[in-house]
Amino acid sequence: MVETGTGGAALEVGDWFGFYRIDAFLGEGGMGQVFRATRQPDGVVVALKVIRTELTRSSQHARRFLHEARAAGQVQHPHLVGVIDAGEIEGRQYLAMPFVRGGSLAERIAVEGPLPV
Repeated sequence: MVETGTGGAALEVGDWFGFYRIDAFLGEGGMGQVFRATRQPDGVVVALKVIRTELTRSSQHARRFLHEARAAGQVQHPHLVGVIDAGEIEGRQYLAMPFVRGGSLAERIAVEGPLPV
């Protein structure tokens, strides 16, 4: 396994998080930050969601993040992006999904309006 070198600090472009090299910051929400990352050694590009450092000390937040990962992993639909990996590295929970190129859903709706069902 590749060492993160972060010691639990905030992840930055170029850092390693387990087998994942952080390539770009994509966004953040209440529970975590999302990065474009490359999994080594196979080179698969993923969207990597990592729980916020300050939430790792709360078992309640860790359980919620794990619940989200499990729920997302159980949903399979041709129009949804699935979970390909989830777990914990250096005390921080994460989930990885295939990276989908293009803008965000919010950007698409702003340009094209509501999407058809």
